[in-house]
Amino acid sequence: SRLSLRVREAAKLGFKRCIIPSAGRGAKVHAELTDIGLPADFKVLTASSLAVALEIALH
Repeated sequence: SRLSLRVREAAKLGFKRCIIPSAGRGAKVHAELTDIGLPADFKVLTASSLAVALEIALH
């Protein structure tokens, strides 16, 4: 999916974490991403809303 491609690209660019939606396709993509060989220090976090995503990003 495009989301998994974007997450992989973020890892390639040196980002250490990304936040994806927990609803809808985000949950399935999160499960897929744990098996594709992202760097060990790369974290994929899920958020249920934009407010939660901002909280995660700012802490």
